[in-house]
Amino acid sequence: MLDTRGTLRPVDAADTPDVEEPADPGHDEAPPDAEGEEAEATEEDIPGDGALDTFAGCPDPIQHTNDFWIDFWCNRSACTFECRFTGMADWFACVPPQGLTNLSHGEIMLEVRATDSATGEVDATPALCKWSIVPSSLSCGGMHTCLVTADGGVKCWGNNASGQIGDGTAEVKYQPTDVFGLGSDGVAVSAGYAHTCALTASGNAACWGENLDGRLGDGTGTDSLIPVAVALTPGSVAAVSAGLNHSCALKSTSGTKCWGQNDRGQLGNGDNAPSFSPIDVLGLSTGLASIVAGGLRTCAVMDDGGLTCWGLNEQGELGTGILGNSNVPVEVYPAGSGVVSVSVGLGSMTWALLDPGGVWFWSDDGTGTNYSSLPRLVPEMTSNVTMIATGFAHGCAVMEDTEAAWCWGRNQNGQLGNGTTAYAAEAVPVSELDPGVIEICAGGSGVDCGHSCAVTRTGDVKCWGCNLTGQLGNGLTSDSPIPVDVVGF
Repeated sequence: MLDTRGTLRPVDAADTPDVEEPADPGHDEAPPDAEGEEAEATEEDIPGDGALDTFAGCPDPIQHTNDFWIDFWCNRSACTFECRFTGMADWFACVPPQGLTNLSHGEIMLEVRATDSATGEVDATPALCKWSIVPSSLSCGGMHTCLVTADGGVKCWGNNASGQIGDGTAEVKYQPTDVFGLGSDGVAVSAGYAHTCALTASGNAACWGENLDGRLGDGTGTDSLIPVAVALTPGSVAAVSAGLNHSCALKSTSGTKCWGQNDRGQLGNGDNAPSFSPIDVLGLSTGLASIVAGGLRTCAVMDDGGLTCWGLNEQGELGTGILGNSNVPVEVYPAGSGVVSVSVGLGSMTWALLDPGGVWFWSDDGTGTNYSSLPRLVPEMTSNVTMIATGFAHGCAVMEDTEAAWCWGRNQNGQLGNGTTAYAAEAVPVSELDPGVIEICAGGSGVDCGHSCAVTRTGDVKCWGCNLTGQLGNGLTSDSPIPVDVVGF
């Protein structure tokens, strides 16, 4: 054990990965330096000549896993190596490629220094690898929140009246709690209104919580306090999304399927009857990039940059310019429109992110009184946005240049995170949240209880807004108009 951040795993011939041989520093190709970029080869890099140098092949700056193999080498004919995590006093012998396991969320700095086997010279300037291990797939539901940890575990917190936390109980969880039975197989999680779904590394979908009208997709209408397998071909799922009262999955082979309530046509199969098992969405057998289930409607982004939606359309929720529900997909943006992603709120809000980073909205603008049946560009969000998230009546975005978070819409609970509870028609910066946001989500059970959460580059998870059932994850139940730390990350 090196420290609380993890362990150095001994190299074993049976489990050593195939690691590409490092470039010989004295030849045409140069080894990467400590920051992962190529270092220019010079005469000093020729083995045996010049100062002793240590090189390391470092992980990318942001990682969603806590298990690594790191290679390192020197500019001499033969070297031994020592490693330590920055801040430790003692060095430990290590052998390339070195395994690192059980690392914690947060910033990691690993130093590696070489000793010349022939002369005993020790490198005075060790190679330094710096990266951050962060949770992924952050998702805000009606009154609960979930994410996937770096070790593949799924954790949820907040309201659990229908078992949407998935820990085998129906008790409110004020801090992150492990979902039962998923182990370290989680890849993505989606929190709906009162149910939750997850994608596993093996390509399977599981759901838990409320199962009215079959929204868990297991063929029954029985609520479940623990994950149950969705009735899809094992290993065939590429993505899963939980909405207000239905769910959908993107198949890894072709097409998409939905299940659950269908009173507004949100399953997209041409009728309005609920389905307790997954059924095909009409006309979407190929060319899908992503699918999002929201409040009584569903949208899918196409590989060609188009967007199609179906379901509720009483106030322009489908963005076609024509009112009237649709139980089959209708085109919102044609092919070539540059749609990058779509966020479908549990209320009436829908946003689309288009290249080069402009945010478009239709239906509710966050006031609950001003609707648009056609997409409209958000004035202050015309470019430079990399991520969008809509809740019930508010939403947030992350800016590309600063990685800062901005939110707008309803704000009764402080869900905009700007220190107030005043509605904001224009985007306002989230207070006391350092730039470096890499994941963001927005949720809510209605206009009077909305919340938002973010993951930062340092591995922190922070939430703000309504906290009636512990959905902020800080162990309390008081609302917060500024971000608070989720316990345990």
